[in-house]
Amino acid sequence: MIWLFIEYSIALHFIEAFKKVVNLWMWVLVLFGYSAVWLNKICPIMAYANEANYLFYIFHQIITVIIVYYNFES
Repeated sequence: MIWLFIEYSIALHFIEAFKKVVNLWMWVLVLFGYSAVWLNKICPIMAYANEANYLFYIFHQIITVIIVYYNFES
């Protein structure tokens, strides 16, 4: 209700933008909090995926470097 009596200005614009940014970051933190509680469980599939992840990263990096090298060579 108080916003109806304040003339639109640059200060009001920055206040509204700040509120939106704070709201967005609070939702991000809420999602991180819930994921830390609900996804922090020991699972055999996650253990296997965690070990397989490093191997995938090494091969992916080699292929990416080779593709970039040949694209910028010419």
